[in-house]
Amino acid sequence: MPSIEDLELQLERSIESMDEIAPNIIFDRCPADILGYLLSHTDVEAFDLVEWLPRVQTAIRKLDLLVFLPIEEPDRIILPLSQDAAYRQRVDKKLKEMILENSFDLEVDVLEVTGSPKTRVEQVLAHIHN
Repeated sequence: MPSIEDLELQLERSIESMDEIAPNIIFDRCPADILGYLLSHTDVEAFDLVEWLPRVQTAIRKLDLLVFLPIEEPDRIILPLSQDAAYRQRVDKKLKEMILENSFDLEVDVLEVTGSPKTRVEQVLAHIHN
């Protein structure tokens, strides 16, 4: 598992990438994802949310759309034995709270998509064409 310091470095880079936004760019992950990992980490007490949250909010507000892909039942991703399934579940729960319930006032258009990759694409295209 990455350390809090490792994840903070990833969060810093993710925030910086929001300043590099070009037209029609798609990010696989955004600062909200990394924040979800940080807030679900077993050493979360070492993370200073008060320091980071304003930067995360500012970065995410630069996005036109945040597409959320929750863990589905059955899970579409087969985890290697080396990955912590419980940690992944905690992150998914935290992301739902942050993104769908907007617990951190992210002020971004959010779309939750599920289903096959093709179905997900169709859901996103339908959303952006409305």
